[in-house]
Amino acid sequence: MKIIKILFIGIIVGSTILAATLTGQAAPVLEPAALASPIIISDNTFNPADWQVYDVINQGGGSYQVRQETNGGNPGAYRWIEQVVPPVPTGQVYQISLTHLYLGANYDPASQGAIATLDYSESVRIVASNNPQPFVRSIPIVVQGGRIYRATAFLDSFATASWESLSLSGLDEQDFIAFDDANAHPDFSAQGQPISFGFFRGLSRTQTAPAIPANQNLTLQHGIDNWQVTITPMASGNNPPVANNDIYVVETAELGLINLTLGVLGNDFDPDGDTLTITNVAPGGHGSTSAIGGNFITYIQLGRERDNFTYTVSDGELSATAGVGIYVDCGCSISCLMEQVAGVAVTDDNMDLALIRRLRDRVMRPTPDGNRYVDMYYTTTPEIAKILMLDRTDLGDEAVALVELWQDNLYSLVDGDGSAVITQPQIDAMETFLANLSAAGSSDLQQIISDEQTRLGPLDDYVGLTVKQAKHQAIGDATVYMPLVIK
Repeated sequence: MKIIKILFIGIIVGSTILAATLTGQAAPVLEPAALASPIIISDNTFNPADWQVYDVINQGGGSYQVRQETNGGNPGAYRWIEQVVPPVPTGQVYQISLTHLYLGANYDPASQGAIATLDYSESVRIVASNNPQPFVRSIPIVVQGGRIYRATAFLDSFATASWESLSLSGLDEQDFIAFDDANAHPDFSAQGQPISFGFFRGLSRTQTAPAIPANQNLTLQHGIDNWQVTITPMASGNNPPVANNDIYVVETAELGLINLTLGVLGNDFDPDGDTLTITNVAPGGHGSTSAIGGNFITYIQLGRERDNFTYTVSDGELSATAGVGIYVDCGCSISCLMEQVAGVAVTDDNMDLALIRRLRDRVMRPTPDGNRYVDMYYTTTPEIAKILMLDRTDLGDEAVALVELWQDNLYSLVDGDGSAVITQPQIDAMETFLANLSAAGSSDLQQIISDEQTRLGPLDDYVGLTVKQAKHQAIGDATVYMPLVIK
C-alpha cells in the first residue's frame, strides 16, 4: 500500500501542483505572410459617450460604477471603475463582472481585409481596495454579430502605487472563445462580420476569500488608460494557411509497436477557405512518419518514448508548419522507471490510474493553465517518482501522509460536486512537501516549483475554499483545444 500511495502522490503533485511549459514540441512556423499596414484602435481620454458597459455578470447582488477621471491617468484622463461584491453565504461564490465595449471605432474584415493578428495593450492601476492583496485581471474581448468572445490569455496586475503597462501580442481568432460556447471563435476572415473591441474585468469572492471580514462588502476601485488594439490585416490576394500544434496521448503500458493514424488537419485552417493538404512530414526522434493521401499522418514507434515531429500543410500556393507531440501514458513511464532502476516488476494495477485519467481529462485539460499541468504529467513525474521511491524514502513517507490528507478532496473535485473544503493542515503539509521535494530535486525541478508557486500566489489564500473554487482560481474554466487520447 505504501508504494501505491507514493506513486499516487507523485502523479498528483506532477499533474496538479507543479507546471512546465511545453518542451520538445515545435511551435507553428508560417511562411512570411503578405500583411497590410497595421490599423490601430485606441483611447486615452475615455469620453463616457465612447464606451458602453456591454454586459454584466452579477451573481449575488453586487454593484458597479464607471466614469471618466480627467486627471491622475498615465498621463491625463482615464476610465475609473468600481466593483462591489456583498457578503457571501457559506459555500457560495458571488461576482460582479463587466464587459466594457469601445464604441468609437470598429473593424470590418469584408472591406478592410482578413485579420492576421491582434496586439492588445493597456495601462492599469489599482486605486483602492479593502482586499489586503488586491489584483486586477483584464481580458481582451471582441464582439461580432452581437456575441462576446474573450481572449484565453489575460493580464494580471498588482500595481497599487503607480500605473503598470501590460500587453498581449499575436492573437488570432483561435485565441478567442465565446462566453456561451468555449468551442466557438470569431471569424477574422474576409467573410467575417464587423468586429468591435473592448475589455473584461471581473471581481469575485467567497465567504473566506479574499481575507476580509465576512460581513463586509468587497470593494475594488481600479483604472484603465492607454487602451489600444493593433490590427494587422492580411494583404489582398492569397493568404497563408494556419497550422496549429497537435498533442496525442497513447494510453498503454504495454511494450510493443505504437502504430497511429493522425488527423492533424482537424485544428488547422485557411483564412481564404482553401482546401489544405499535408505536403511534408519530418521524421520523429524515436518513430517513423509518413503522409497518407494528403490528409493523415502515420506514426510508428517500436517502444514507448515521448516524441515530436513537424508537418507542413499547403493551400496549393502557400504553406505553414506546426508540431506534433506524442506522449505515452504516465502509468507506463512510472512502471518503466521502476523496472529499470529498481528491478521491481510493477503493473498499472498497483495504482489508481482511473482517477488520475479522470483528473487529467475532466479537470486539467480543458483550460490553458491546466494543459501546462498535463505536460508536467508526462515530463517531470518520472523525476518526482524516482525521488520518492528511491533517492529519498523519508520523503516518500511524507508523500503517503500528504495523500491521505488530499485524496478525499481530489475525489470530490473529479467525481463529486467539488464542495470539499481545503484546510490549513492540508496547505501546511503541501508547502512542507514542496519545499522538501524542491531541495531533493534537480535545478530544473526547483525552478519549476518556484515559478509555479509565484504564479499561484500564497497557498494560504486557498484555505477555506472548496476544491471547485480553488480549481477556478488556480487554472480557470476556459475550454481550449484538447489533446486526443488514443487508448
